[in-house]
Amino acid sequence: MLGILITQCAPVPKGAIFMFDGSPPAGWQVLTDFNGRFPLGDSIGGILGGDSVHNHILSGTTSVASVWGCIPGSISPTHAHSYNISTNPSTHLPPYRTFIFAKAISPMEYLPRNAIIISYNPPYSSEFRDITDSILGRFPRGDLTAGNVGGSLYHNHSFNGSVDGVITYGGGCDYSPDYLFAVWPLYSHTHNCAGFTDASLHLPPYRTVRFWKVVSDSIRIDSCALIYMFDTIPPCAYLNVDTLFIGKFLRADTVTGLNGGSYSHTHSYSVNCSSFEGDPMPSTYGRSEGTPVSHNHRISGVSHDASNIPPYRTVVFSIANCGLSVKENKVENYSAYRVYNVDGKTVHYGKGKIELKGLPRGVYFIILYDGKKVYSVRKFIKR
Repeated sequence: MLGILITQCAPVPKGAIFMFDGSPPAGWQVLTDFNGRFPLGDSIGGILGGDSVHNHILSGTTSVASVWGCIPGSISPTHAHSYNISTNPSTHLPPYRTFIFAKAISPMEYLPRNAIIISYNPPYSSEFRDITDSILGRFPRGDLTAGNVGGSLYHNHSFNGSVDGVITYGGGCDYSPDYLFAVWPLYSHTHNCAGFTDASLHLPPYRTVRFWKVVSDSIRIDSCALIYMFDTIPPCAYLNVDTLFIGKFLRADTVTGLNGGSYSHTHSYSVNCSSFEGDPMPSTYGRSEGTPVSHNHRISGVSHDASNIPPYRTVVFSIANCGLSVKENKVENYSAYRVYNVDGKTVHYGKGKIELKGLPRGVYFIILYDGKKVYSVRKFIKR
């Protein structure tokens, strides 16, 4: 049983998802459902969602305005308008850099050239190139072509709409024949409001990592230094789901393990609307004199919120459980252990301090147990 467990846990397990900065070689299945999408941490992979554009609703009450009445110096009742205006759509794609996403068809001991490693740590070998600085602040996005960049940190919206109509007094007068009284004509009107919202940041929830690129052929990887992606719970005992990635996207940074971003955003706005738009209502007495008084209003406030979440494809982010401290080919003391190679063959066993001095360089799996009960499986790379 232990041998079966180990043979399923090569350095690159079957089903492991990696990004590539070029076309993957044979043995890798390109995952086209990542195209145009960003990997999002979840407890199960393969779920699609999110969007690239959105709009907002601006609603409230305008500023108050008055119109002049018939008698010089008199003012008709003040008024305001309610409004409910939809903005024009705008994109909220964060800054990105495209990669090709592919899944390992079978277990592998090596990563090919142009494979991308994500990690909390910098690379340990010249066979890996740290490309974090070149994509600093960007999010990986799936595409059939690697290396394209786009997206932005901020956006705003244009809008053009009308406030609700209000009936007010106009600026002309209807006089009776004997001029004993005056009637202010009623006037139904509205206003047009057009402009732009203020800009807002639209970064989705993220966690920062480093990006390495494999620059040599057939390179063994140190699983203790990288973060894997899967569509299911990790198939290997030494890999644990990194729950800190659930609900978060990857973002490149030289300082790793930082969380940021948010699920939604709003915009502030403040615009003067146009002067009146409408027609006088029928006069009550005699003839109507004068014209409706020109005036305008201002709308201002904060929009309803909208999503920051771009198009995504979920993955299960997992990190190697490599808790063995190593010094001069010796590992911490345990009651009993058994060492397997990647083919599942026992190459060493014993009790107490684990000695690896006589073993050749390679990848090994150490089973720690008490009697017949296995309580830990650790991966170890001897260089």
